[in-house]
Amino acid sequence: MTGEQQKFYAEKFALYQRMLNQKRADKNKLYSLHEPHVYCMSKGKAQQRYEFGTKASITTTRDAGIVIGALAFEKNVFDGHTVPEVLAQVKRLINRVPKVGIAD
Repeated sequence: MTGEQQKFYAEKFALYQRMLNQKRADKNKLYSLHEPHVYCMSKGKAQQRYEFGTKASITTTRDAGIVIGALAFEKNVFDGHTVPEVLAQVKRLINRVPKVGIAD
């Protein structure tokens, strides 16, 4: 086995070991072996309390709906705390910041 193959399999086995060793009360749980960046998010709804995925932000123009930015966040942060990063990306991409923001 080559060094590259050993590294590839070592990373895979580290994920398997992490999954097997995690406990119910642990933080930073691994929910998916094929997508280890996925995390649990509370939805606050009675019928479906949780969902699993990655928080994303899509920025579009108000009238035309043209996508001018897209970000995925590594951690489950409050939506209001993502605004500075989103605005920074929009400024970097189109060289200006919108005067009005509409969020959902």
